[in-house]
Amino acid sequence: MRTDARSLHMDPALRPERGQVEIIIRFWGNIGYFVPQARGKFSLRKSFNGTKTVQMLVEELGLPKDLNFVIAVNNRVIEGEYVLRDRDEVALFTPTSGG
Repeated sequence: MRTDARSLHMDPALRPERGQVEIIIRFWGNIGYFVPQARGKFSLRKSFNGTKTVQMLVEELGLPKDLNFVIAVNNRVIEGEYVLRDRDEVALFTPTSGG
């Protein structure tokens, strides 16, 4: 069974209850090491009721305030004020550099 954002659109059984928001959080690089709920996983599924911004989500995940990382929602880099919507896919990753 697929558990990515696309499967949430296709399979009605995976959709959250009415009024509930369900998102997928993906961890890239070493970000997952800083999230106690991840415990070695590369992704988490999270449900909540009401309104939540990406900044609220980051605080809830317990990421260190001095950790430098980038946030993307549905493959677009965003700012912390973004209000999460049902079936959003949030990616957290460390900035990379090349040479």
